[in-house]
Amino acid sequence: MLKTGGKLCLFDIVFPSDMTDYESRFDAWVEANVRKLGSDFASEVETHIRDEHSTFDWVMQGFLECAGFRIENTNHTDGFGVTYICAKQ
Repeated sequence: MLKTGGKLCLFDIVFPSDMTDYESRFDAWVEANVRKLGSDFASEVETHIRDEHSTFDWVMQGFLECAGFRIENTNHTDGFGVTYICAKQ
């Protein structure tokens, strides 16, 4: 629905494809959320990892490109949050 050149900003939980030790990274992410946001939110993070079916970075990039977007910027937060800034081609 965007015109050519229109911008899309997408934030999602995306797993890096080059990561080798998912279990320890997930544990560290949950622990960081306990310290920052409390155990209730950390429980939500655990549920997300287990049930929400987040995808890998290469899959998300493929989705965006197949939908006609060019990824202009990718910003990774601590943990697994990624913001994509895209332009409609």
